[in-house]
Amino acid sequence: MNSTSNLIDYHSIRKYNDELHTYLTKAAEVLRKLAESCLHVARIYGATEVPKLFEVINQLGESYAKSATACNKLTEMVKKRSNWITRDYTDDLEELKKLVGRYNELKESCLTTNKALTGRKEALFGQESTDGWEIRKDCPHSLEKLLKNKEIAFSVMLPRETERLQKLREFYGYFCNELPKEYRRISEGKTERVREVLIDMGRICCNEFVKLRAAWENMHEYLISLDINKKTL
Repeated sequence: MNSTSNLIDYHSIRKYNDELHTYLTKAAEVLRKLAESCLHVARIYGATEVPKLFEVINQLGESYAKSATACNKLTEMVKKRSNWITRDYTDDLEELKKLVGRYNELKESCLTTNKALTGRKEALFGQESTDGWEIRKDCPHSLEKLLKNKEIAFSVMLPRETERLQKLREFYGYFCNELPKEYRRISEGKTERVREVLIDMGRICCNEFVKLRAAWENMHEYLISLDINKKTL
């Protein structure tokens, strides 16, 4: 996890959810106007005694009206989901972003510190003298051995800086272990809430699409069964 882009981008979900809400709102309004227009035309034909045409346009108007109702229901559902995303996830997402930011800082600090310390040790080892190595008095290796063995020399020179780097690495390692745990804690804590919202969304979608299908099927069946009489029309 080297950047916040690895986290689920709930801001994008909210953005597209809001766009969907806008489109559904507009669609519902257009369908409502279509329904009103059809029913208005149907009343005109009914008033002039053209009953079958009245029925056809009236059925169409009712189908559009039910489509508008379905769109309104879906719009409410989408809005509810947007509110849930904002309410339940924004704070948690910001918390995770801060953790990932801290992770990146520690990683960069480890790399930078290690590079600088390694550079210093390389320079000291190349002097062919232990001056400036800051070797501890209890060092078990002879100076001759240290000057010939780079690996051993690196392990004993600049002990204070080496210890600081080691502590930084240990903390970084601890943070690496804890970050996924924290991410799971936050994510798993929302699992039940996600399930409840999706169940509610599924129920609304199923109910409204069943009603919508029934409305258009009724109109379809009516038109098929209608015996259009040229004399009447």
